[in-house]
Parts: sequence; structure tokens; C-alpha cells
Amino acid sequence: MCGRSIVGALTDNEYYADIVPDLAVVSDAIELLASKVGPAANRDRLALVARDMAWREAGLLLRQLAGSVQARCQNNLLILLSSGFVPTRRRSPIGPLPAPKNLRLRFNQLTGESKILFEPVKGARGGYLVQIAEDMAGPFTDYGTSTSSRALIKGLAPLKYYFVRVRAHGAAGPGSWSGLCRLLPT
Repeated sequence: MCGRSIVGALTDNEYYADIVPDLAVVSDAIELLASKVGPAANRDRLALVARDMAWREAGLLLRQLAGSVQARCQNNLLILLSSGFVPTRRRSPIGPLPAPKNLRLRFNQLTGESKILFEPVKGARGGYLVQIAEDMAGPFTDYGTSTSSRALIKGLAPLKYYFVRVRAHGAAGPGSWSGLCRLLPT
């Protein structure tokens, strides 16, 4: 178990002499978890609950320990590695998002409505902005936003062409616009 090796590396480590939480408490939680894993293999509900509770407790203590190690390592990789923890990279935005692909429409049975569909964009945490125009060249106006890769467009005049485009929003801001999709509501 990884937690055991971390406790072993921190024991008598000069850089982490008085680390919090206490290593004995962390070690006890890890051993309790190890004792609960075997009985839970039989899929007994009480054993599963006991294992899950021990898992949460050991995980909480290891996360607290990781925070203490991070605060004390002085941004020195050798000191960090002596703790038994493995360095990880910080999360960073994936950069500008690409345009949604495969923009298409699905006719709705109701007059003046159409459903648009497109492929989801990886990293689109802020959803998708849908714009609509009566001419291919614009001007485009914001129709609304969607949190999924589909949107229902309502209030369209029957037998009149509309043009729709979509873009994703992520941590780095808005992405590129999709190609246009031409709508002709019934």
C-alpha cells in the first residue's frame, strides 16, 4: 500500500520531524483500512461500509499529510521526494478550445422549433454559446447557452432560413466558432 511507504519515508525524516497529522495516527488508519479490505471482498454490505469508512478516514489523513509535506518541502524536489510522495503537475487550462464539429439539426414536430446537435468539445467547462442570424454573413445575435452538445431553438418564423453557429467556453475563454448550419423551420 502506498500509504505505508509514505509513513515509512517520513519516519525519522529530518525535514519532517514534527509533521501533522501524527504519523502513528496515519499508520493506524492505514492498518485499519488494510484489515477491512479482506472481509469486504465477500460483498457483505456491513463489511463494504466499514471498508469505505476506513478508506475515507485514511484518505483524509493522507491528504492532510500531503498538505503538510508540500508546505515544508521549500519547493525543493529532493526534500519532497524524501517524503515518499510523488510530485504532480498543477492543473492548467488546455488552451484555446477548438470549434465544435459536426453541427447539424434535427427537425422538431412543433412549428418554429429545431434542435441542433454537435460533437462535445473536450475542456468546455463553461458550456456552449449558440448564435443565430437571418443571413449567412450576419449579424449574429446570442440565442442562448447550453451545457450539453445539443440545444433547442424556439420562436423561429416558419419557412424562413436561419443560420446557426456554436462555440465552446473553457478555462482559457471562448473557443472558435463552428461552421454554419442552415435551418428552415416548418
